[in-house]
Amino acid sequence: MSPLFASRSRQAATIPLCRTQAGDVRICLIRRRELAAWGIPKGFLDPGDTAGDAALREAYEEAGVSGRLIGDAIGTYTYRKRGSRFAVAVFLMEVVQEEATWPEQRLRVREWFEFEDGMTLLSGHPVSSLLDTVRARLAEGLNE
Repeated sequence: MSPLFASRSRQAATIPLCRTQAGDVRICLIRRRELAAWGIPKGFLDPGDTAGDAALREAYEEAGVSGRLIGDAIGTYTYRKRGSRFAVAVFLMEVVQEEATWPEQRLRVREWFEFEDGMTLLSGHPVSSLLDTVRARLAEGLNE
């Protein structure tokens, strides 16, 4: 775990992915219903949670997807909100199940995109600093 992640208000996030039957990678993004900007599921660590536990929980609560983490966190990003600074550990997640209904469905829109289209939609998001790492990890395969 990076010292930056340990020293700030801690959150965890996932970039949910799946491989189609044709072998293409798709990415699941979310957005608040009243906003246009797309993002990834993220949230705070509950007491006793690891960052991985929190990342998986947030993927289910915010996007209605579950699966397995692909390796360790790919990195962290920071952002400011309401005068506080947050550090977010980011994981890749291979989606194995998508729910028709989920806890935050009334608040959020979930949509699947072709991988490069999803990466473009995230270009203005704080996670954009990690997108080259995402591409490199995917080049190694989803089975790690």
